[in-house]
Amino acid sequence: MGMMALIRQVYHDAKWYGEGNSKTKDLSLESFNANKNLVQIFYAGDILSKLRASKIGKEFGVNYIIKGSGDEFEKIEEIKKTGATYIVPLDFPVAYDVSDPYMAQQVSVTDMRFWNQAPFNLKILAENNVNFVLTANDNKDPKDFLANLRKAVKYGLPKEKAIAALTETPAKIVNQSSLIGTLNKGSLANFLIVSGDIFDEKSTIHENWVQGNRNILDKIIQDDIRGNYDVTFNNMTFEVKISGELDKLEAKVSKDSIDFGTKLTYNEPWVTLVIKTKDTVSNSYYRLTGTKNKTFLEGKAVLENGKETTWTATKKEVTDKKEEKKDDKKEDDKVPEMIPVLFPNIAYGNAVKPKQETLLFKNATVWTSEKEGILTETDVLLENGKIKQIGKNISVANAKVVDATGKHLTAGIIDEHSHIAISKGVNEGGQNSSAEVTIEDVVNSDDINIYRNLAGGVTSSNLLHGSANPIGGRAAFIKLKWGYTPDEMLVKDAPKYIKFALGENVKQSNWGGGRFPQTRMGVEQVYEDYFSRALEYKKEWANYNSSKAKKQSSTTFLISKWKY
Repeated sequence: MGMMALIRQVYHDAKWYGEGNSKTKDLSLESFNANKNLVQIFYAGDILSKLRASKIGKEFGVNYIIKGSGDEFEKIEEIKKTGATYIVPLDFPVAYDVSDPYMAQQVSVTDMRFWNQAPFNLKILAENNVNFVLTANDNKDPKDFLANLRKAVKYGLPKEKAIAALTETPAKIVNQSSLIGTLNKGSLANFLIVSGDIFDEKSTIHENWVQGNRNILDKIIQDDIRGNYDVTFNNMTFEVKISGELDKLEAKVSKDSIDFGTKLTYNEPWVTLVIKTKDTVSNSYYRLTGTKNKTFLEGKAVLENGKETTWTATKKEVTDKKEEKKDDKKEDDKVPEMIPVLFPNIAYGNAVKPKQETLLFKNATVWTSEKEGILTETDVLLENGKIKQIGKNISVANAKVVDATGKHLTAGIIDEHSHIAISKGVNEGGQNSSAEVTIEDVVNSDDINIYRNLAGGVTSSNLLHGSANPIGGRAAFIKLKWGYTPDEMLVKDAPKYIKFALGENVKQSNWGGGRFPQTRMGVEQVYEDYFSRALEYKKEWANYNSSKAKKQSSTTFLISKWKY
């Protein structure tokens, strides 16, 4: 609440200061006004805070770039309506260890749902044409970024959208599209060289060029010399199998079913192969150096006695089918189905967002709480969320009929003093009056207590600020609509309330602190002071409006006389 009020106050103060109303200098407001036309990035966090950021931005004509938290899919319709660009982290939750049944019970349904759904977030953003860029900001290990990007693509994020989120879109945000983000003529020479599709786990990033400067990450090897060869020199033929990764090749040498120690190096096009001789009591070697030609290797061989000869290696076709192993798709590679998003996306959420229907309750016992008293075997018709008719034998063609025989129907309970459904604290108690804050800014539509209160018959709640200070914040009157957003829960035309408090809390009896007041008499003085100031302020406005009206009346008379 305090954060929202402070942001709002800064905008108001900056506008007032910018219009030349201040008689003193404020460097902070001057700096704020000087930079207000730059790109505005708002670090919001959770899904509801993102909606709040967008709302307060629109209130002051600012379209924030919003740093998110990877949960945008949970309220994708509302996210889409914000029209904002989102900075989305690529930090997916790891699978929970549920091997221990007791420990598995400690994992919440909400966390399990998010683990399943989070990798689909970017796919859903792309499908709904929400602008987004990607960040490694939340990754504990930088290596996770590319791995999670590939995972997001595997889970349905289109590759072109993934590339755009790393190139064109961020370039547009910082107004640098003419220099970065593309491979157009005149752009900075920033690009990657990859062995294949960058989203393929088998691909390797070889080089990263920044403004024309080459950074070699993994040396490019054009030719793949892996395979089985017959190596011939000095009237001997060895079987050589070259395998391993391209940047870390290995060789296995054998002859007459005997394996020889060996070492292989390949620095294109040069090949060096060292083979230990069969003499087990001495360290004697054959040293082969040469180059790769079109279909074979060849070069010079130095024997164990120092004499030189030539050698050739001819590649063999693979005929042993047993060696060809099919890569069965690993269990980890399979893309699971996404668990449907609930409204809200936690335990007991609705599979479908509830909609108003025409409902007809038949044969209920109706407690009217009015002069009619209790009506038995009575029908109640609802249309557009309101009671349309009460009586006997009501019939409506398009109504959904609910058999209420044996059931009692009463007016819904209104909770006049509630602290449920409030995000990040019910109190803003740093000062003795926090009238500038409002609960309407911080309604938490995902609070499980909404569901529980509905189960107890509560239909509406007056959400009050806490009792940490004599004059608290303004209240929010809400309808308990489980699965709807905070704005949809607010009763727009409800009277406005503010929380006042007395007693031990406001003078900090049980929790310390040095803020005034510290006594009951001090609490009384707070009210005396603030109400006196309020009356004076009201009087100043009355005098100002009165003088302004007189001035306008006089001006109108003079203009009219002149026109006449």
